[in-house]
Amino acid sequence: MWYEKTGKDNDVVLLSQACISRNIKGFSFPVKMSGDDKENILGMIRQAVGGMGLSFIRSDELEDAAKADLFNRYLTDLNFIRPERKTAFLLSKKEGLACQINGRDHIMVESLRSGSSINFTYKDAEELVSEIERRIPVAFSERFGFLTSDIKNVGTGVQLAYVVIIPGIVKTAGAMNVLSKRLEKYDWAMKPMLQGGDI
Repeated sequence: MWYEKTGKDNDVVLLSQACISRNIKGFSFPVKMSGDDKENILGMIRQAVGGMGLSFIRSDELEDAAKADLFNRYLTDLNFIRPERKTAFLLSKKEGLACQINGRDHIMVESLRSGSSINFTYKDAEELVSEIERRIPVAFSERFGFLTSDIKNVGTGVQLAYVVIIPGIVKTAGAMNVLSKRLEKYDWAMKPMLQGGDI
């Protein structure tokens, strides 16, 4: 598993994550799509990625153990794999690289690596999404860039993140707010993985 490997600075940085979202030209965003359109998206993508060495897996065909495995590998959340959502995955042979279909956007490529390695993490995701773009017409505006369901991602469609360990920060009065304000200067956002209660 990708998270069992030793990465750079992984005593502080648990993982590096790159997510790249794309939508198919001519279709509404998934939240507004009919069930038939979602099926069309699944069919289009399945056909388009043939020969790329990816495994196409529909969420509604997964056994509970397989769903738990994807969840434990940080490749999905439980909401995404509900049977009525008409979602699917493209799984790469490269560990920690996958693509969600019909989530918030039609396509979301996610790359994960242990430790601080955001450049390599992004490169893996970018290579996969570029190959998909060559095969499927994506929604792009000359004015706004790549169109996504989340206004914050319009333009590049890219989100980069580190998951870091900051021991004792919740017990230091005001430290979370101070750190959050400093990060805003760089256009970064801080989101605690766990909030409230004992770990």
